Amino acid sequence: PAAEEAGEYELVAANILARTLIELEATLSSRVAPRGTLLLSGIWGDEQVHNVIDAFSPAFTEFETSWQDGWALVSARRRPD
Repeated sequence: PAAEEAGEYELVAANILARTLIELEATLSSRVAPRGTLLLSGIWGDEQVHNVIDAFSPAFTEFETSWQDGWALVSARRRPD
């Protein structure tokens, strides 16, 4: 990511295990434009969903969770600046 060009996007998606999503919270959050959408997957079970939402809630709102075979997809909207 250090070599990447900085920018904000209307949609950012990451399919990485929950612990890594939490570790990358600052980087992922900084890439989502105000009022943009963040999609996070690679999250297994309720506890991990709660941990991911807790990590991203300072910058995001309107969390929704979809489930398939025990795996979760969490979507959220970036708070306006």
